Amino acid sequence: MTGKRLLVLALLVLAGSGFGAWLSLDGSGAQAPVVRITSQGSNATVIDITVHGLEAEAKDVAGQVYTVVRLPGEPAMTGKVGSPGLPQVIRNLGLPDGAQASIELLESRYQTFTGMLVYPAQKPLTDLDRESFTIDNAAYSEDVDYPGALTQVAYQTVWRGLPFANVALSPVSYNPARRELRVYSHLRVSVSHPGVRLRRLVEPWMAAVYRNNIDNFDQLGADVRWSDSPGVRYLVIAHSSYSGTWLDSLVNWHHKRGIESGVIAKSSWTDAEVKDSIGAEYNRNSPKTLRWALLVGDQNQIPQHAYPGVGATDM
Repeated sequence: MTGKRLLVLALLVLAGSGFGAWLSLDGSGAQAPVVRITSQGSNATVIDITVHGLEAEAKDVAGQVYTVVRLPGEPAMTGKVGSPGLPQVIRNLGLPDGAQASIELLESRYQTFTGMLVYPAQKPLTDLDRESFTIDNAAYSEDVDYPGALTQVAYQTVWRGLPFANVALSPVSYNPARRELRVYSHLRVSVSHPGVRLRRLVEPWMAAVYRNNIDNFDQLGADVRWSDSPGVRYLVIAHSSYSGTWLDSLVNWHHKRGIESGVIAKSSWTDAEVKDSIGAEYNRNSPKTLRWALLVGDQNQIPQHAYPGVGATDM
């Protein structure tokens, strides 16, 4: 089921830059999409999205009026700088062990808005950057729907023993050559992930972290309780000049609180050695016990790995 509606941009222009409008798909007021996640056992998970409308805001750039489009409550956007900036719905799904996730579109309904020039995605700014405007004119001349696929498994990885997949859904697409915005009022997808569902032990502190980041965590059947497994929970990576100082008192204090702690002190470190030492301690126990790592020393004593263009700091 589709529909086409003319968006009268004159209303946005008259209101000036910063005017916000609600493009309703069902006559309702502004509200966030409804996303339902339903487990189909260890083999699949269904994601059902209902979109009630879209926020539209006019933005004037050198006399050309663009429209910034957003989904309330969904901060994710397409990130290709200079191409149309469109909202996405991103969800992280916990998976069974050994699963390889794939995705299938089951249902879709949309409406089309015409006469809209969508504002392009811009480079995220750091404190050292000046705001500028970038548009890929070649991308805006293409007579194709962007970003293309409505659904995809963006990546799959493991987080502290829990496999999960990052799923990207695009309920908004745009044809720049025709200036047509397609907004899906309903998307229903199935994420297939056949595998073995293990009942893994998760301590309450980590369960809270998972719940904030893994959208179906409570459907995974984890054994949430404190573990009495031995193992270092608080690891200190230190320059040897700090041995026998306040650092010993800090470590002893953690011991008294019942937190098993360990110290590795050396007179010389590389950033790779710091990473490998933490990794070795983390992988020493199953279930994992390491929770905190403290680096003690100046930058020249405990070197940090720095990505290109990003400096290191003692903080």
